[in-house]
Amino acid sequence: MSIQRKFILGEEWLYLKIYAGIGFQDKLLAKEILEITSILYRDQLIDKFFFIRYNDQDGSHLRLRFHISDTAHILVIIQLVKEKLKPAIINRSISKISWDTYVRELERYGTDSIEAVESIFSINSWKVITSLSTSSNAQENAWLIAIGLTDELMNSFNLNQDEKHQLMEISYQHYFKRFGEGKELKNTLKDRYREKSSQIREQLNSSQSFDNYHLLSDSLNPSVQSDSTKKIISLHQQKEAGKAELILVIRSLVHMIFNRTFSYSQNTFELVIYYMLSNFYKSEAIRVRNKSAEVLIK
Repeated sequence: MSIQRKFILGEEWLYLKIYAGIGFQDKLLAKEILEITSILYRDQLIDKFFFIRYNDQDGSHLRLRFHISDTAHILVIIQLVKEKLKPAIINRSISKISWDTYVRELERYGTDSIEAVESIFSINSWKVITSLSTSSNAQENAWLIAIGLTDELMNSFNLNQDEKHQLMEISYQHYFKRFGEGKELKNTLKDRYREKSSQIREQLNSSQSFDNYHLLSDSLNPSVQSDSTKKIISLHQQKEAGKAELILVIRSLVHMIFNRTFSYSQNTFELVIYYMLSNFYKSEAIRVRNKSAEVLIK
């Protein structure tokens, strides 16, 4: 089956850019964009939605993609977007909006995997905007949201503690090099992990649940992410370099979690959180091995 790369206005993917200040973007996501997507999911006008944060020559903006269940509904969707965003445009909180061509990143995610990746993006985007809407200190708690979503994603790919540690260590080393690999920086990271390790454990052991989202739309059922990761795993198992390519895909998916969650200093947050998670999973892997050894001795 041929996979379409580009979608122009009028086809099954709608692509909207919303230019607004970084400080306003979280408010926009937590209110207007949440309202828009909730209505579209509820009325079955879309079955996927995801966003990223981006900056180009025209400024900082949000890039929204909507997968339409029926292209006959495009005008209804555009009208809803206009209705919800017009007040913020009038008061200049939004500087401009524009509809554009959605070009899939087929080389990055794979032609066969792209639809599954878009489904994962969709689930992740929904969890981020709903988390922003329910948190009184969204950016202060953003690091905990990112940790929870990262762990959940790796669980859906059936990674054990050792594999999680290895993946986070690779990502940490990548950013540590970008930041200069300084001794002072390493000491700061160690201090930060000591301060936050108990919160990390509490977050990853909490029963944060998104299971009721499917009541709004079947497209938000928790099984969507697990089914999508299974498909991606299966596709990569058929390739000679499948394991290495799969790790790259998972790293890219995790990277996009951070893009959606943090409105500023994303690279810094990635460096710090990758370091903390690498250490956390390393200690968890050791704990699991020690526990297994105790069972054998008994």
